[in-house]
Amino acid sequence: MPQPVARDAGTSAVKLRKAQAQILAYEGGSLGVSAVPGSGKTLTLCLLAARLIRRLAQTDALDRQEVLIVTFSRSGVQNFRSRLDRLLPGVVGYPLLPGTGYSVRTLHSLAHEIVKQRPSLVHLSEDFAVLEGEAAARYQVNAARQVLRETPELLDTYYKPEIRRDEPTLAAKLRDAAAQAAQSLMAEAASLRLDAGSARADRGARVPFPLLEFGLRAYARYQETKKDLEVLDYDDLMRLAMDIVEQDEDLRERLQAQWPFILEDEAQDSSHLQQALLNRLTERAGNWVRVGDPNQAINTTFTGSDSSLLQQFLERPDTVRRALPQSGRCAAEIMQYANALIDWSQQERAGGRPWNGLVPPRIEPTDPDDPQPNPAAADVPVFVDTRLQEADRIDVLTARNVKRWLPDHPDQTVAVLAPDNRRARQVADALAAQDVAVDESLMRMTRHAAEQARKLARALHFVVKPQYSGVRALWKEVWVPLHRRRPSDADAEQGASRWAQLEAHVQASWKAASGLEDWMEAKPAPLGRAPATRAFPELDAFRQTLARWASSVVLPVDEILLLIGQDIFRNPEDMALTHRLALHLKDYGQRQTRGDLQDCWNELNQVAQGRSSHRDLLGDASRYEARPGKVTVCTLHAAKGLEWDRVYILGLNDFAFPSDPDADEFMGAQYFVRDDLDLQAEGTSLIQLFAADRLPAYREGAASRQARCDYIDERTRLLYVGITRARRALALFADTGRLGQSGPAKALMALKQRFGDAAVGTDA
Repeated sequence: MPQPVARDAGTSAVKLRKAQAQILAYEGGSLGVSAVPGSGKTLTLCLLAARLIRRLAQTDALDRQEVLIVTFSRSGVQNFRSRLDRLLPGVVGYPLLPGTGYSVRTLHSLAHEIVKQRPSLVHLSEDFAVLEGEAAARYQVNAARQVLRETPELLDTYYKPEIRRDEPTLAAKLRDAAAQAAQSLMAEAASLRLDAGSARADRGARVPFPLLEFGLRAYARYQETKKDLEVLDYDDLMRLAMDIVEQDEDLRERLQAQWPFILEDEAQDSSHLQQALLNRLTERAGNWVRVGDPNQAINTTFTGSDSSLLQQFLERPDTVRRALPQSGRCAAEIMQYANALIDWSQQERAGGRPWNGLVPPRIEPTDPDDPQPNPAAADVPVFVDTRLQEADRIDVLTARNVKRWLPDHPDQTVAVLAPDNRRARQVADALAAQDVAVDESLMRMTRHAAEQARKLARALHFVVKPQYSGVRALWKEVWVPLHRRRPSDADAEQGASRWAQLEAHVQASWKAASGLEDWMEAKPAPLGRAPATRAFPELDAFRQTLARWASSVVLPVDEILLLIGQDIFRNPEDMALTHRLALHLKDYGQRQTRGDLQDCWNELNQVAQGRSSHRDLLGDASRYEARPGKVTVCTLHAAKGLEWDRVYILGLNDFAFPSDPDADEFMGAQYFVRDDLDLQAEGTSLIQLFAADRLPAYREGAASRQARCDYIDERTRLLYVGITRARRALALFADTGRLGQSGPAKALMALKQRFGDAAVGTDA
């Protein structure tokens, strides 16, 4: 059957698949769309938005109404804006200014916009500040630790008896785990819109669970800290936006009229409170389109998202349910493996396993006349190795295989995907040892960028707090590597001798100086019997640079960092990194109540050490593009939304990808807590029951087991995401895991059994 063509999608026609045409026939109401990987959901949603904007234009409503598009990430916001601005003139029929007829928001920026309209209603000033996620986390941890210092007995019942006094290191780990549990409890309490102070005052006497009492005290302390600082966090934004929408009928009706259609992308990543807010905004017109893929919900264990919410929406009686099942991304053989993983997950669930796992629709190939036909498979489309070899050996074998493959495939792309950042780093090292070009842009931190960020942080710390120790570290770690060039063979001995003299002179000058100011103002003196005219221009330049940095303290932080970068970096990539970090610190400082130079240095140092949620600034994912001849190395999480001709997936063992909640070992398991409890899961369960006044229903351990089942779900979905990144060839490898004691992942063994020995390789 010929495919329908969208003649209004710009200057060139867009050939639509049948499923896409059904979605674009939408006129209003609740519409839920399940989209498989590579099915063109973003294009479909943009085309739908463009048609709805055209409808508003035809009724002369563009001056007062617009289509609201809500997506999960900031990068998604930019993607929608650029696509819509290209599409709209052809759809509407006349030129439009960029951004006309639509608004694209992340859920947090949407909440921020709502709170900005009525801050007084929730007792905020007009210029309220918002804590960045990492800063909020630090305050939460500090609140939890303060409570533990005041009432350490609250944890007594959770220690394993054998570690309470004899293992102080493990006891410290339990305190850290309790602080993390308090963070999760606070996030859930905010989602439940629970006021910690009033809750403890009203019902504190009826809190018989130490973990809950600890969490409530930490939550109250954290709330007091934010009140003192006059700041909000992201959870507050969502909670207060919901309060405002519910309390202010005029504003609610105005927003509902302004956004007659709301389109939600990546709906599998919504939380309960986010869903409730969108439900409120759409309840008047009822026009809510939710698009997502439950099988790509891979953030549930470390965010407040709940993939079951999209499933529930799809099953509502008033929801029209559609699917985007066709995908032109993968070769047919690779799609078979992805679909087989769905089948296995469904069979496991039917067999009584307590998980949700993967759900239909299965991936379907595109039609022969589709503009995105499925690619032809490689000679060996899928390679599976379930042998139990050490991870280090698998890394080396993979690196050798990639090196052999690259010269014969100069026009194809390749990626190696690892289960975590540590393993990704090891793989990158193995490839570099084979002289293979590696692209680390998708890693949260590249080695080079982290090193350069540490140099910037070291220099900025000198500006914040000039100290002798900092100057000596700057000389050794920044200045000497920058100015000491590798000499030619003929000059090697002379050059080495000169630098040895310079180092001796620097050491002597430090000892002779009475303080930092005296040292910085001193003139370089001759050393030993060297001629009096002997000069050390490197040291002169170092002193002059330090003086310039010290005087820059009056400038904005972004200008200081750019000044430092110009002095210590030479190539455009490092200056681009400096620019990104400078913009981040400028934005960070504006969002903080104090936002002083000390705070900005602390944030830069956290980024450089990989301890910040913004450490992805040290990657370059925003400008990433797969290039033939260069191997992309990243985690499976970072690979979401991307594709390569050839994909290797490593670490498919039953530790990284467990399947039995009662028998398998779990990554991050709190082995120092009694009875295999997961404190985060138990704390979240307790606060939910507490808010509902149902604490007698609490059964210790039930939430911990469910958390393990949820983790199994997410890791299965993560494997599915990895498989569906491959276009022509896929290689799957088991190993013995980090401790050398793991077996192959059960899902991998199921795939081997399903497709037989023909799919199993014998040598990497």
